Amino acid sequence: MHLELGQVPALVVSSPEMAKEVLKVHDTKCCSRPDSCGMRKLSYNQKDISFSPYGDYWREMRKLCVIELFTVKRVRSFQHVRDREIAKFVNIISQEALDPNNKFIYLDKKIFSLAKNIISEVAFGSSSVGEKFREDELQKIIQDVMKVTSSFCAADFFPYIGWIIDLLSGFRHKMEKCFLDIDKFNESVIKEHLDPSRPRLKHEDITDILIALSNDETGALRLTKDHIKAVFVDLFMASIDTSSGTIVWAMSELAKNPRFPSGMKPEDINMEEEVGLTINKKYPLQLVPIKHKIETE
Repeated sequence: MHLELGQVPALVVSSPEMAKEVLKVHDTKCCSRPDSCGMRKLSYNQKDISFSPYGDYWREMRKLCVIELFTVKRVRSFQHVRDREIAKFVNIISQEALDPNNKFIYLDKKIFSLAKNIISEVAFGSSSVGEKFREDELQKIIQDVMKVTSSFCAADFFPYIGWIIDLLSGFRHKMEKCFLDIDKFNESVIKEHLDPSRPRLKHEDITDILIALSNDETGALRLTKDHIKAVFVDLFMASIDTSSGTIVWAMSELAKNPRFPSGMKPEDINMEEEVGLTINKKYPLQLVPIKHKIETE
């Protein structure tokens, strides 16, 4: 079925035969994400991995991730970070649960903090990276990025006159402000790593690797500062926001229905990670839902 979304043609695949043509036979021609004005701006003109179109650049960036950034050895080297942050997370919740003055535990903020601390140390070398930004400010920046990338942009559907609608609706202003906020954070991370007085870490983080690759003139892909910043956006969007959101949803379901599925016992849960990574300690956390009245003004 053919649709016209503004001035943009769209094809709706509604049969198994057409799905095979799109997803298998012509996969390389149909696998790129649709171009979006907001995502193009926040990805530094599609210099990231997630939203860059399929082609030579995307293949080189994917190869860089597989060979340099996310190898099994490198993931294993940060096992202690995950263990430490999970233990800290469970201890904080346990202490608040024992406090008689606490009526509620806001898991969304704590789980966001858990994901942020783990990803920040792996990617940027420290959970306190970008010290000029408070955690609530960073969370708001990520939420604004998600809103901009998922909001209606008239320029996407009316390429010639849509920018006028975006200007009048305030979308363009929101997009520019969001870009300046995330760029300010990215710039602060790079400056911290380029500081000669910065102490050397035992394990190189992802930012150190990207900066080293940008200085390598013999590489197949010449990275600029914008390339590094675009990868930062991917790291935050694809790891911190999605991970914390998924965990919050899972914890909410467990709190609503703490019973295990038929035939399953608590000891049946396997806490060992894939690809040979093992959590050496188990951190049990029991959620006990209680009935309470919601106060309204």
